[in-house]
This record gives sequence, structure tokens and C-alpha cells, in this order.
Amino acid sequence: AVILFWEAASRAEREQNPVAQEQALTAAAKYCFDQARVHAALGRFQLDHGRTEAAVRSFKQALALDAKLVPAYLGLADAAGRTGEYDAALVALKEAVRCDPQNADALWQLAQLYDHALGVADRAAAGYRQFVRFFPGDPRVLKAQERLTALEPVAARGRGRSAEATTLAATPKVKTGAGGREPVTAAVIAT
Repeated sequence: AVILFWEAASRAEREQNPVAQEQALTAAAKYCFDQARVHAALGRFQLDHGRTEAAVRSFKQALALDAKLVPAYLGLADAAGRTGEYDAALVALKEAVRCDPQNADALWQLAQLYDHALGVADRAAAGYRQFVRFFPGDPRVLKAQERLTALEPVAARGRGRSAEATTLAATPKVKTGAGGREPVTAAVIAT
């Protein structure tokens, strides 16, 4: 039965008939309710047509049926990112990478999230480096290398500040007490 619904949905997509495509996907989800990929496909359709809440429900249903279905995690992350729920997007993308470390889209989206939405330069750079190493033939490698070039100085400054803060935190500072006569030791708290 699922094959018939897939064929109907594919035909409707080729004919650029979103109403028929949604009907086929909705029927597939109803009659093949135990098929995680059907729910993920319905979620992607819903998300692509601006129905984010419905898409989230479909992606969650897909994941309830198959906790390792990477397309459902990617869709859930996309939906969360569109609504500004970057923490939920981060959790979904980390889970997608954990389930399939060789999934180029999962790793790319995780690096992009760290880079553009969260502004965590060192993690974004690490993600881009891993992407370039694992997927040298992917056309996004050029963009990853451009971002690495831009992020490396920022990430290095961040690492330098962290190392400096750690060193300062471990080094007692000597201040002059009241009247300038008595030394007082003060600890520095790294933030």
C-alpha cells in the first residue's frame, strides 16, 4: 500500500499539484501509520508549505516509530530553526550526526547552526573542518573552506581568551590593602 501512496505523491509532485501530493502523503500516514518514512515525508511537505506546527508533529511521530531516522531529525531541526528554537535545532542535529556520522547534510547543517544562528566560532570551524575531511567531493566544501578562513582567526581569539582566563584564574593577584601597606590576595573568577 505504501508504494501506491508514494507513487501518487511522486506523480503529484512532478505534475506540480500540491493538493494531490498532500492528499497522497496524508493518506499514506493514515493507512501506513507504522511507517516512519511516510510521516517524515509528510512533515517535509508540511514544512515546505509553511505549516511548521503540523510538520513538527509529523517529524516527532516519525521519530517515535524510528529513533534513528535522520531525515526526521533534519526536518525537526529545520522546523525548530525557522521558529528560532535553536536549542531544539541543536539537539536534533546532534542526534542526526550521532545516528549517522557520515550524513553530509546533518554535519553541514550542524556547522551552519553553530556558525550563523549560535555564533560559536570554534564549534562551527570544527564542524566545517570535519565536513571538508569527510566529504571532499561535496560542492559545499568550497563554502566550508571560505567559512573556515573567516572563522579561524575568531576561533583562535576565543581559544586565546579562554586560555588567558584559565591562567588568570589560577594565578593569585596581589592588591594593596587599605592605606597601601598590607597586601591582599584576590582570586580572579573566569567567566
